[in-house]
Amino acid sequence: MIPSESTTEKKPFYLGLCLAGAISAGAYTAGVLDYLFEALERWEQARKTEDPRVPTHRVIIDLMTGASAGGMTAAISLASLFDQIEPVTGLEGAYKDFQGYNKLYEAWVRLTADEMLPELLENSDIAQHGAASVLNSNFIDKIAKKMLQVDTRTMRNYVSEDIEICLSLSSLTGIPFIINFGNRLTNEALLAPHEVEDRYITYNHRDYGHFIVNSPYQNDGRIPVSFWDKEDEGLKTLRDCAMATGAFPVGLRWRAVHRLGKYLNHNNLINPNIKRPLLGIKDDEVFSTVNVDGGMLNNEPFEIAQKLFLGVRNRKLELGENTEATILMIDPFPSVEDVQQIKPKSKIRLKSIIGEIYSTMRTQLLFKPNDLEEATNPNIFSRFLMAPTRKAHNGDKIIGSKAIACGSLDGFGGFITRDFREHDFQLGRRNCQQFLRKHFVMPIDTTNEIFQDGYANPEAVKTYREAIKTTDPAGNSITKYVLPIIPDIDLSTRSGKAQEEEKPHYPVFNEVTMRNLISKNDEAIKERLKVLLEDNQVLDLHNLLIKILVEAFDDKVSDFIYELIIDDLKTHRLIR
Repeated sequence: MIPSESTTEKKPFYLGLCLAGAISAGAYTAGVLDYLFEALERWEQARKTEDPRVPTHRVIIDLMTGASAGGMTAAISLASLFDQIEPVTGLEGAYKDFQGYNKLYEAWVRLTADEMLPELLENSDIAQHGAASVLNSNFIDKIAKKMLQVDTRTMRNYVSEDIEICLSLSSLTGIPFIINFGNRLTNEALLAPHEVEDRYITYNHRDYGHFIVNSPYQNDGRIPVSFWDKEDEGLKTLRDCAMATGAFPVGLRWRAVHRLGKYLNHNNLINPNIKRPLLGIKDDEVFSTVNVDGGMLNNEPFEIAQKLFLGVRNRKLELGENTEATILMIDPFPSVEDVQQIKPKSKIRLKSIIGEIYSTMRTQLLFKPNDLEEATNPNIFSRFLMAPTRKAHNGDKIIGSKAIACGSLDGFGGFITRDFREHDFQLGRRNCQQFLRKHFVMPIDTTNEIFQDGYANPEAVKTYREAIKTTDPAGNSITKYVLPIIPDIDLSTRSGKAQEEEKPHYPVFNEVTMRNLISKNDEAIKERLKVLLEDNQVLDLHNLLIKILVEAFDDKVSDFIYELIIDDLKTHRLIR
């Protein structure tokens, strides 16, 4: 019997999205989200028919966190959810000839050119910003300005009206703190620290751009954002933070973020002791910071999503199946592969130590074993992990960066050709469909009231249950049945699952074709290098020495770089 008044109208299931750093592999994350939003939209439309086969519970996207490309994707997704969305269907190869408008597809597949190397190597940014990065980053400004503009006023039932978003920032400026180790610093002294001789001052470089939509300021540091007002200051700051979190160190240009001091002083993610203002930061004055890639200091801000759910949003987040909220982490690079670990030997030169110091810092910042283990534990329902997966021609399962074309060149491979980005976007859609059906699930005999009510009608259970093959503790093969948290509905009939998304063809290039594609940028590379050296006066080099270096680059260094690129593309099986 179906309850006359669904308890889930009062108690929905809340979804938080955590989007990890990805560089050009943001195309994969974008594809995942495109299918997720489409599935939620189809479910919402089917619900209006009151067909008894349609599950009745609600899943509501409540918050997003993200870093680097994941943070940029989170911001673009947020804008998409308040605008029209035309999904990039993957049926019958249609994704290869998509003619519609989709913010996620525009930002990560179309970008500003099919082949991005000419734009990345062009020098138009030098006059405006100086040689601030190895690559020209002006394309990011164009995308951010266009993608965070909302042209329609669309509200969706599967999105919280006051949804919040938190983007990781790596602040080179730093946020100043005074730490009190005793009682010698009085409250008055803390407010006027320069009058105190005995004080301990430090700087926190892990920063966050924290926003809430359609809500007035609540004295908690969350910056209000309105997509309906194109001159909204919060929207401008969100745009700046989206560019800042994706400012890959050295490769892409640093970004400035300007915020009123109250947004730092009142935010317990930034200022844990919100009763005490940060050193030298006044509520009513603008505090400006220089920022690079948010993924440098927090590439997977899962713990931030968890803290936000448990904090002001007050969502019941439990490990077991009776949770009323969950966090889905989408990570194109869930593991560090093929690492050559340094070993003790008689001679380890300075250059090796310098390289290993950076690698160690980077890897340790990504090391969150508890989060990853719990995200993949089938008995834990408050967190899920989704990563790229595909089958090779021989049937082998490939997971992680090797499964996506944009995973090549440490994530920069997608800038070579649109073919790489197009594949990864569609793979993201296909992976998401399979994930919703077989992994993002509850047991068929769940004790969670939300899903008991949502699947109260036996016809809904019969229509959308999934059979999962697994093994018992003794190693015997068994079949268990599960219910999808988000049903993948065929809107035309509502009596079955949506048509299977097409498996994209992995883009493999002839070696000669790829060499020609890369080498035609040879002159642009040399000119870019020359301008970078001249503008930065590296090691006070004189023009003559610069000229010698550039000429040498033409004969030796360029060949070396090309071979590294070709070898990496071969490793990712993108060249035959």
